[in-house]
Amino acid sequence: MQTLRHLLSDLSSRSTLKENMDSSDSDNHKLMLTLSQFKWINRYMSGMHGLLQKTIIADMKSQNEKREFRILDIGCGGCDIPIWLALTCKKHNLHTTLFCVDHDPRVVKYAQSVCSLFSNISVLEKPAYHAISELHPDYIISNHFLHHLEDEVIASLLQDAYNHSTRGIVMNDISRSRSSLWIFCIVSLLFFHKSYSCIDGLISIRKGFTRNDLLNVADKTRIPLKIELVRPGHICAYALK
Repeated sequence: MQTLRHLLSDLSSRSTLKENMDSSDSDNHKLMLTLSQFKWINRYMSGMHGLLQKTIIADMKSQNEKREFRILDIGCGGCDIPIWLALTCKKHNLHTTLFCVDHDPRVVKYAQSVCSLFSNISVLEKPAYHAISELHPDYIISNHFLHHLEDEVIASLLQDAYNHSTRGIVMNDISRSRSSLWIFCIVSLLFFHKSYSCIDGLISIRKGFTRNDLLNVADKTRIPLKIELVRPGHICAYALK
């Protein structure tokens, strides 16, 4: 019944519901299982790998500089994106240091364990705002982070991220649509069991963005943001300097 309510919900505006895994008293086993499933969700459903290839990896390669690039991932979750990015940059002979931050100590502990073999990845328990101003990154990225924020703070966060990065920002998130709800529901019921992935995924889609939502955000900033749909079911705001 809960699933059906989400599938038939009003999508005219962003939901303000809280995801189960964001609660401090969420079940730890379910939380760890959900974090482990992010790797497959992000690989096959977020479009983040291709997006990073055409944005920051292409930008790093175009500079022809043999230097170390600093990348900050805010709201890093299970850190599968930073791990993929570190490995891909290594293949391209790009030298990187990656900083991954999350506010939940349980998520940070999990991410630190999966990144333990990567000397160029640091996972920190730190608010995104502090990390943006303190770590002096070349690039700031996020995947499925913006939808956790209220409308009124998204523009200021993007502006701060752009101002504090030397090369730019790439923020990928979920496109709010009826088709996204139904497709994710079917996939999650088939493959992501005994975790928060199904219900929280549906809530995340309801909290996601339309193109007009992000265009309205862009109007409140002084950033040359590009808004693009990312298949399947995602939308991105990015700006490179």
